[in-house]
Amino acid sequence: MSKLANQYKGTVARLSLEGLWCARGVRTSRNEQEAIKIGVTSAKKRGLALSLNEMARAQASLSNNKDALLNFEEALQIRREIGDKRGLGDTLIDIGNFSNERGDYDQALKTYKEALDLERDLSNEGMQAICLNNIGTAYSEKGQYEDSLTYYQQALQLREKAKVPQDIVEAIHNLGETYADVGQYDKAIAYYLRALDLRRSMNDQRGAAIESYGLGMLFAYQGRFGAAVNSEQEALKTFRNIQDKTAWMAQVLGGAAETLILAGRGDEAKDYLDEARSLSRELKNDEMGAAALGFQGDGHFYSGDLKSAHASYAEALQVATRSKEPVFILIAKANLAKVELQEKRVQEAVSSLRQLVPQADSLGLKYTSAESSIFIAEGMMQSRDRAPARQELERALLLSDKLGMQPLSARAHYLLAVIARQSGNASDAQDHYREALRLLDVMKKDPGAEKLLQRSDFKAIYDESTHGIQSPKS
Repeated sequence: MSKLANQYKGTVARLSLEGLWCARGVRTSRNEQEAIKIGVTSAKKRGLALSLNEMARAQASLSNNKDALLNFEEALQIRREIGDKRGLGDTLIDIGNFSNERGDYDQALKTYKEALDLERDLSNEGMQAICLNNIGTAYSEKGQYEDSLTYYQQALQLREKAKVPQDIVEAIHNLGETYADVGQYDKAIAYYLRALDLRRSMNDQRGAAIESYGLGMLFAYQGRFGAAVNSEQEALKTFRNIQDKTAWMAQVLGGAAETLILAGRGDEAKDYLDEARSLSRELKNDEMGAAALGFQGDGHFYSGDLKSAHASYAEALQVATRSKEPVFILIAKANLAKVELQEKRVQEAVSSLRQLVPQADSLGLKYTSAESSIFIAEGMMQSRDRAPARQELERALLLSDKLGMQPLSARAHYLLAVIARQSGNASDAQDHYREALRLLDVMKKDPGAEKLLQRSDFKAIYDESTHGIQSPKS
């Protein structure tokens, strides 16, 4: 809104000066005439810069990038020439957005930061907040999450000062999402809950549903599967009520299915997955299509149907590759590797997972990174490399415990118990088996997650850990 206001002011200035020039029928001095000419020339240039800037934005929206950039640069040059700081700030922000959307994050940061300095000179705190928010987004896209948090926090401070709820909730949401990227799930949940309350107070039903969706996925990372199901169902109910048919609806349908699958209630997920896939095809949205296929693969994987899981994961990778979105491609590759590991294609799976771990970290996929490390260790165990497998598991366990990822901690403890038992260390094996059982018991007590042990992976861990405790020498 601030950007539109600045442009409007420029247009008014141009029209009023031109009107003055045309209305001047009286005799004026040479100095007066020169002054008016300069004013009119400046106003015309301001109007030209505005037109060029708007044309560039339209061209960018149509992916006419070459012409858009030329017009942005010409508008920038004119606004520098006439000293139009307000207009210059607008163009710099637009160029930053243009660069950010095309993956040139360094250029985006450069222009956003120049715009921020200008807005500080003008004491325009509203525009400063926009610049700070955009800088935070660019750093997040680069994987520099700590820098991102710093700028998002500054943006929130200014927006709270201005007391505009819509701007405040955007900053709060961005902080929650970034804390999730760095694996600080408790902080992320606190910000999402705050955003949810504010959306509800604003009667922003769609925004509240999006916050509920985010909360559901965070609860799932923590192993709070019942809470995850409830959050996703709440989000889905709202999207149905407002009759939303966008890609967000496909994403929420997928989230509702995935949390049911993770809670051991995969038989309830099929209709959601079918609807998510159908809507993704209708929208021609490969990202959501890949996500739905991945969730379908999870349903097969956790029911023990590896053949069907492999087929769904392979198709998900094809669709994700077509989308060219790094996050969806990486998740699809990780899913395919984990099922290949269970199919005893150990070397191939471990090699793929080793490449994916640092990529997952850079994309803020902490859960995928930690889970991949555990599967790498499992592959080592299948190759009888127990010592390096134990080291890999101990590192993964430290991370999963720190981030509160109970499902991964339970699996790591179970695998460490297996290694200890195979190495003749019955005492350590008992300790790890007990901890795996404790974590599973905690997770299945969450209301809505009572069927957790219907997941084939957790049932195997539970049964074998129980047997290991009862027969420590077996």
